[in-house]
Amino acid sequence: MIATMLTVVCSECRRENEIERIYCHDCGARLERKAIKKNVAPQEDTHSRVKRLFDARSAKMRAMFFKISKVVLGAFGVAALTVMALPPELPTVAKNPLVQAPTVGFDLERVLARHEPTQVKYTDEQTNLFLSYNLKSKKKNLDKPFLEFIRAVASFHEGTASVTMERAIFGYSVYTTIDFAPQSNGGKAGLKPTGGRIGRMPIHPTIAKYMNYLFLDLWDVLERERKLAARLTSVEVHDKNVLLVSIP
Repeated sequence: MIATMLTVVCSECRRENEIERIYCHDCGARLERKAIKKNVAPQEDTHSRVKRLFDARSAKMRAMFFKISKVVLGAFGVAALTVMALPPELPTVAKNPLVQAPTVGFDLERVLARHEPTQVKYTDEQTNLFLSYNLKSKKKNLDKPFLEFIRAVASFHEGTASVTMERAIFGYSVYTTIDFAPQSNGGKAGLKPTGGRIGRMPIHPTIAKYMNYLFLDLWDVLERERKLAARLTSVEVHDKNVLLVSIP
């Protein structure tokens, strides 16, 4: 027995799909009704196609697949949020009476004013004491609605300088970190973003360069020191210290 069967031809991959389908069986593209094609097929073939569409076993397998996919995606989401909520390992800002908070701005002005090669070195402990004392009086400029500024911490590893900001949302701390590598451009010192983290979750370098926007308010309150540092000749980052060099 011969029957006329209508099919919908996918405009993307040219697959002929059953008239009941909304999306292509092969590529998933949305099917257009104007692409309906009339085929003449045996009645038995039509029945088998309809049977496959409404086969209970296939429907159960598809439902099981989507359930498992949701569970796996949910597990990945929970794991990512957990890693993002974990605080990173940060150097402690010890209030050592033998270590004074450096006056970075005055130090850089003095270095740049000299007419001979000069360098100044800061340890991560000195840098964090400077940040702690300097930012305490500027906290109002760093607080945002529902986002309280807690602290900023710097850490130095060979070839990489990292800055972490801790903010609080409804009492829960959120940590964002950006990594920099020193670079020289036309005889002037600079830092290039190379990576970052939210909590302990690493951020790809391609995305990390946009994380600078999360630190704009911090860079604004440190504008004087940043402008002076930009006039230096080079910056060398070593383990637990940074070396600033000026060559007239």
